[in-house]
Amino acid sequence: MKLLSFENMDSWEEWSSLGKDIPVMSQLEVLQIYACPKLKSFPEEVLFHAANSLKKIRICKAPQLLLKKLHNLRFLEIIEIGNIPCLEKISGLPALQRLKIEDCPGINLVELTHTLENIDWKDFSADSLPMWFDDNIKATYLRISCKEELVRKIGFNKENGVHECSQIQHFDNITVWDEIECFTYTKTPRSFTSGEDVSSSADDKEDERICQDVDFVFYSLSLDGEKSD
Repeated sequence: MKLLSFENMDSWEEWSSLGKDIPVMSQLEVLQIYACPKLKSFPEEVLFHAANSLKKIRICKAPQLLLKKLHNLRFLEIIEIGNIPCLEKISGLPALQRLKIEDCPGINLVELTHTLENIDWKDFSADSLPMWFDDNIKATYLRISCKEELVRKIGFNKENGVHECSQIQHFDNITVWDEIECFTYTKTPRSFTSGEDVSSSADDKEDERICQDVDFVFYSLSLDGEKSD
């Protein structure tokens, strides 16, 4: 089995464990759990036995899931995780290229030793950027989706925005948006430019859902306001 998917299972509460001594799904490449609001248990042996094959994890809208860490999955390339309050740690993922995180405020440790292609972080309740946005986390593109107050702290409020900006200034390409406006950061020369949210069409808004399997799209704004890919 290479794909295992559970979706819209409103009454599912427990995923029974068979124990680590019984190998299960050792060829699993994609694990998807979506909209299972009552699911609590997550057998660790699923990830243990799939550690040498798993390439993508997509777990969203399972707010009661007792999943505290994603760790030591050496072939994992894509993580899409949303609304998992118990998740605390992401580490030991040397092949990871795409990291999407939405509404997971419990994450306090992300340890990655290489440069990712994309990081997409979304939280419209957050008052500050996550502490794991530090110099040890690297990505070619960083996309931040948050409320307007936090956007202002990041780029425009000199008094309150110093700390927020310092957490992400080591990224070369950053897009920050608050569903109304899009703000783009460039490292050299260091500057923020603002413009109309280029992701505001009906189709693009649908694609903004973190749990969809779509490619990252980043935009940059030239100083004269013209859009470029």
